[in-house]
Amino acid sequence: MCYSSELIVSLIGTITLCELSPSTPKVLRKHLLRHKIATLDHTGTIWAGTFNSGLSRFSEGKFTAYTTKTGLSANTVRALYEDRAGILWVATSSGLDRMKTGRVIGHIREQELPPRFEDHPRTTKTCVKAISEAHDGTMWLGTDGGGLIRFKRGQYVQYGAKDGLIGEYVLALMSDRDGGLWVGTDQGISYLRDGSFTSYAPEEGSTLLALCFYEDHDGTIWLGTEGGGLGRLKNGKLTMISTKDGLSDDLAFQVLEDGNGNLWMSSNNGVFRVSKQELNEFADGFIRTVTSVAYGVADGMKTRECNGGSLPAGWKGHDGTL
Repeated sequence: MCYSSELIVSLIGTITLCELSPSTPKVLRKHLLRHKIATLDHTGTIWAGTFNSGLSRFSEGKFTAYTTKTGLSANTVRALYEDRAGILWVATSSGLDRMKTGRVIGHIREQELPPRFEDHPRTTKTCVKAISEAHDGTMWLGTDGGGLIRFKRGQYVQYGAKDGLIGEYVLALMSDRDGGLWVGTDQGISYLRDGSFTSYAPEEGSTLLALCFYEDHDGTIWLGTEGGGLGRLKNGKLTMISTKDGLSDDLAFQVLEDGNGNLWMSSNNGVFRVSKQELNEFADGFIRTVTSVAYGVADGMKTRECNGGSLPAGWKGHDGTL
């Protein structure tokens, strides 16, 4: 990303388009709804999910709202994902909707999904929190207590602790270039490849709640966490980088890379960027701290508190725009 590009940020109470410079972000447009997540589709249209206000579409300078009145299964949107066929998958509080060219073309009701495991008896219904597509078109669904679900040709296969998944409350998913699937859970991280799981557990006395994954051009995996800072997974080794090491915040809802060698993260305390070279040098033991550049209210943001916990909380467009 060039610093003059737009940054799509999910903020408390708004969906905001910002123009960033090295010193001051400029708010270009603001939409006053309680948005939790935002994504771009292949046409450059912005889709934003809300809490109890449906789905918002921003195109050609205008917002259009989609709710139960226009075909959504519910008005609370928990995850968004566009597949290779250009279909937008919308996870709601009542199931999964599929949209094409602005129309709802199919539903998967919550009751049709495999139920939660017995260790998560709060309700028998399964809520989808994360979505990812494999290279072969398989759709992967992360759920809150129902583990990981493989969905292909109308058939479901459910994976849980008995199958090697480290946790059954799934917060984040990402299919990587090697054909594997990264799964962030409330108990740690699992990697599924060739039918088996490899897991990374938190160190004793700490937590490892991965909220998002990002794979860079050399295959390094970066993960934003809740309370643990930023993680780097390289050659099977996980290195955590936190505020004690120079990071602006230990919460990272989303991790994105610009065109200038920086990683950008959103948090409850604003948006911040760090040189990826510095992050790698720290993880490899060459330096002892990193330098973060943070943006908040004093820099022009309407509120420093970004939103997340549902995916995606930020997005990189096909033109490099963040």
